Amino acid sequence: MELLEGTDIVFHPNDFIRNPLLYNTTQIGHVVCGEKHSVSRNGYSSFGIYSVTEGTVKLTTKNGAFYAEKGDLLFFDQSEKHLVENGGTIPYEADFAYIFGPNVKEFFEIFYEKFGYVAHDFTPPSMKSVWKEIVKACRKNREDIYLTSSLLYGVLTEILKFCGKNEDVTDISAAISFVTENYDKAFTLDELAGSVSMDKYYLIRQFRARTGYTPKEYQNELRLNKAEKLLKTGNLSITEIAKETGFTDIRAFLALFKKRYGVSPSVYLKNLNPGK
Repeated sequence: MELLEGTDIVFHPNDFIRNPLLYNTTQIGHVVCGEKHSVSRNGYSSFGIYSVTEGTVKLTTKNGAFYAEKGDLLFFDQSEKHLVENGGTIPYEADFAYIFGPNVKEFFEIFYEKFGYVAHDFTPPSMKSVWKEIVKACRKNREDIYLTSSLLYGVLTEILKFCGKNEDVTDISAAISFVTENYDKAFTLDELAGSVSMDKYYLIRQFRARTGYTPKEYQNELRLNKAEKLLKTGNLSITEIAKETGFTDIRAFLALFKKRYGVSPSVYLKNLNPGK
């Protein structure tokens, strides 16, 4: 953990003995994190909300790597194993809170269904004033737990409102389904964007926010997964497998396979059957 000057955080040592009907935080404030900053957590019962004000925050989960830049909102479940780190080359800054309380999980699930872990070009309007007020009250040992709960609920409802405003936006899941169903076929980004009636640059950002990959990277991941399965059956040659999974350039297939698995397809196959 590399916290720099300008960081202003308070911790709640008694966070789990509050009234279960109230919203509360385990930590809240503003962080300034250096290039080497990283924090790994697992099994926490709170949800992280990062309103990024400078730089880039990188979140890594079992679903991939996700990036929130200046002006973006990062929202994630701390019960799942995850890593938060600096995703750029300059210190990042963020107003943040780790929130728990009634229905926070449901707020997160609505957000995740719409945006994945990252909503681009959105921060809750009250986020900065909320953390400042709570931090100030805690520092003076004058926190009103009911006011804290009300303020945090206000942030959550602002997020919910933003999700509602974007209900007319084509769900990115349609684009994910298109790539999944056509992973072995050639298509352009324009064709993909047109199939879901979405601006292609917006599509790339939302696709990456949901999956951790660009559409092309996601397509290649699906192709490599299928190629690995075909290798294990042993019924096709490497050239046939490349063609079967949609690779028209055998050299591109070999390069991507080695990058993913560390060895060429032939060596991978030999390792599967060392006695042959």
